[in-house]
Amino acid sequence: MTHTDYTNRFAIDPRAAAGFGTAELRENFLLPPLFVAERIQLHYSNYDRMIVGGAMPTSEALDLETIKPAGTETLLARRELIAVNIGGAGIVVVDGEEFQAGTRDMVYAGMGASVTFRSVSAEQPAKFYLLSAPAHVRHPAKHIGISDAKRVDLGSQA
Repeated sequence: MTHTDYTNRFAIDPRAAAGFGTAELRENFLLPPLFVAERIQLHYSNYDRMIVGGAMPTSEALDLETIKPAGTETLLARRELIAVNIGGAGIVVVDGEEFQAGTRDMVYAGMGASVTFRSVSAEQPAKFYLLSAPAHVRHPAKHIGISDAKRVDLGSQA
């Protein structure tokens, strides 16, 4: 039985969107809740073929499954993924390698990888915010801890 829900968001031209009322704007641009216990929620956007989603494992692990709009046997067959944990402690398994992910830690999974999400505690589940984009080269999986992040200010005040 699948544990993945998805929507397919189509591109809207600016003239059409300018005539939308509140209900139409919400219907076309507002994403439903990303974090649902024991589910993976994915939203495929025809703007640059991005996928935005959320995974919230509680007592069981959740395997990343493909969705019809991806058009591939596995979701990451031609895509890469970053999972940002905004919940309790979690684990991301990429091709059998486990990465511990604390709050605000990230795990990168390269093209072709298989991915599983787990929570350390069902009472304080991990909430993995997911972003996936098309890829053309496979890069190795990597854990990026919040303590490793470096602020980079671009541009100048002038």
